[in-house]
Amino acid sequence: MERAGQQVPHLRSRGRSGGRRRGRGGGQGEGRRGRRGAHAGQARGRPEGVAVTGFPLAPQDWVVEDTGSGLVVARAHLPADVAGLVVDDLTSHLGQWFDHVLPVDVDTAPAGLPSGSVRALHCMIDRRGRGIALETAASPDRDGTSATCWTSTVGDYARDRDTARRVVAGRPARPPQRDDMPCGLPFHARLVLRRDTGTDEITLMGKGNEVDVDDGTGPVPTPVDHVPRMLVELLAIAPRPRPTSDAFVVTNPDALTRLLDSDPADADAARAVLAAPRLADEVAADLAALARGVASRWALEWVRDGLPLRRIDIVDAGDAGLWSVRADVPPLFAAELGEDVTPIMLGRVGPAEVFRELTLLSA
Repeated sequence: MERAGQQVPHLRSRGRSGGRRRGRGGGQGEGRRGRRGAHAGQARGRPEGVAVTGFPLAPQDWVVEDTGSGLVVARAHLPADVAGLVVDDLTSHLGQWFDHVLPVDVDTAPAGLPSGSVRALHCMIDRRGRGIALETAASPDRDGTSATCWTSTVGDYARDRDTARRVVAGRPARPPQRDDMPCGLPFHARLVLRRDTGTDEITLMGKGNEVDVDDGTGPVPTPVDHVPRMLVELLAIAPRPRPTSDAFVVTNPDALTRLLDSDPADADAARAVLAAPRLADEVAADLAALARGVASRWALEWVRDGLPLRRIDIVDAGDAGLWSVRADVPPLFAAELGEDVTPIMLGRVGPAEVFRELTLLSA
């Protein structure tokens, strides 16, 4: 599809098909083009027309708050129950102002917000052809619902997110940090997606403000800030049940392979596969669900000037969640496996966390 002189790539069909159990679908279809009156897509500008089900919010309903750090957060009040925030309706409404709207995450118990709050994250492309991230939160108050909204270009999302969420929660803003972010383009990235039906490989060559995306059929020049949204759709990173805890398991690659190749019926079976009899009941049960529901595993690694910048390794288990596999295991935990064992750390992550990592390609 052509838009504003820029091609939006549509790579070969991906998703969770072919896994032992099919998880949630890959999210909403592309946002429709509706009326183009007041525009909601100005990054760092005033969001207009964001709707909670049954309560469309007009531009005059928003009060814009400048945090002093260049980030703008808008607030509005709704005389309605917070349950009115339905991601499908919000996604549809955003499609009136943005193209290719995709829901990324829905958090029904967001940290730092009152009980009963809901927070939704979307990514999309605005009318100027920029990749945009938009978070909407709704929290119950004494006489209705308090709604907040903030936007960022995808390249700034990782930098802006913590500051914006502190402001949304009514806490003092902190200066944005970039310490953990790669140092820009050019870069070379390789995505490997493994499923029961086979393995797909995609290369991404960053050059200036464009990335050549090649799925084996030839490179497609793509704006760098479109890449995170493209990967969200390609990898079917859609709203799904979120982690119930931040517990992680330290194990080794061979044990993880055995787990993913098994079909443990319960927590005890997962303990047996991992040879980890001391695993807590809840953690072992989650690992059993992971093994039963695994649909794909993908890894994205990118380098600059021959030096590794970052690696994301995700096991997608559908309704059993997204699981991150990390090699940066703290020495204290790694020592428990012995000197001759390569340690890895396995833990649940939410779609918003995966999206944040993907946006670093555009940072």
